[in-house]
Amino acid sequence: MNDYQFPSDTLFKTYQPDYVMHPFVSMHAVLASDDFKQENELALPVALGRSYKCEDGQVLMFDLADTNVLIGGACGLGKTVSINAIITSLLYKKRPEELKFVLIDPSGYNAALFKPLGERYLAVMEVTDGARSIISDCDDAIKTLDALYYEMENRFRLFMEAGVRNIVEYNEKVTNGVLDCMKEIDNGLFHHYLPYIVTIIDEYSDYMIQTNYKFDSYITRVAQLSKAVGMPIVISTQRPTVSIITGIIKANFNTSISFRTFSANDSRTILDTTAATYLMHRGEFYYSNGDIVEHVQCAYIDEDDIKKLVEAIAMQEYSEESYVL
Repeated sequence: MNDYQFPSDTLFKTYQPDYVMHPFVSMHAVLASDDFKQENELALPVALGRSYKCEDGQVLMFDLADTNVLIGGACGLGKTVSINAIITSLLYKKRPEELKFVLIDPSGYNAALFKPLGERYLAVMEVTDGARSIISDCDDAIKTLDALYYEMENRFRLFMEAGVRNIVEYNEKVTNGVLDCMKEIDNGLFHHYLPYIVTIIDEYSDYMIQTNYKFDSYITRVAQLSKAVGMPIVISTQRPTVSIITGIIKANFNTSISFRTFSANDSRTILDTTAATYLMHRGEFYYSNGDIVEHVQCAYIDEDDIKKLVEAIAMQEYSEESYVL
């Protein structure tokens, strides 16, 4: 593996934002916390912010490898910031060889901030025109989800041939030299170290409208078995209605993050309660994984800090080939 150096948390500012956010939680504070630094058991540790449950504000962390995540809420209240927190916390815990992102964003604006990560952390979509690493076009988004499904099927073939049940057991056998990486398994398929692939679809409701509300079927085709092969999915929407967050979406996304909604029905669609209508501040959300509901303030990271982070990573030498889907 490459001699990769994780960025320092001192890259980030410790300022208060121009607008009122109470209580303010900086991404720097989360990254520098003992909770986050000492975490070494979760496969894909995500730190989203601090809980309101206790005075010292314990950092909310969960394992993305065990779940698919649905993010919803009204415009401008924190959905994009929460996605940035997810990506940032993973960049601070996983090496490029261990993790790749697939970024699908209809506007292309937020995902473009992470473009300098390049072949280090972004998978290349060979099925799209120009082999893009960031997807915005609806047709390319569908092709990308088809490519992810094909990748998922290949991983199941590799697991079956290796006699393992999950990506952790498989990668241990590859690393320990138990598997013959020169032996062809099936039509150009060889044993190789498998990175986690985290797919993030920002404002997927735009694609739902463009596909006459059929895009959810493309998502769930991958989401149904994605966790078993190390390919979790995160989706977000500012339109948390029943026509966007359909029954098939809810059935396959067992973790929900809800920022304030403007109607009780929208809150029920995401959380099964009306609690999200009573949230007061930017960045304030409810986290639910089916077992617990946690009241949390999202960690804030601005565009300048993201640019510093990706530039620090991009400056490092990297000799591995791009991960192509």
